[in-house]
Amino acid sequence: LQGITWIKRREEKRGLHIVRLGQKQLIPKLENALENGKPIIIENLATSIDAVLGPVISRQVTRRGRTVFVKLGDKEVDYHPDFKLYLQTKLSNP
Repeated sequence: LQGITWIKRREEKRGLHIVRLGQKQLIPKLENALENGKPIIIENLATSIDAVLGPVISRQVTRRGRTVFVKLGDKEVDYHPDFKLYLQTKLSNP
């Protein structure tokens, strides 16, 4: 909790998004953060992570000319270099 508080204070001026894994708004907010270079925190992760997040977590980017894309679900989204993803879990030793 102390680390999350520090991240929230540090990134709030950059337009921090906070979502949980089961929320309906997860994909649209993640897409917005990817395109605009905003930080996002995904809270309360369990031991498994949704397959949609795999390419984002492993930074599997594709280049076409000067544009960089990342696959998010079934579509490709522009990848801004300032994008930051924070994953938070309540597990004691993940």
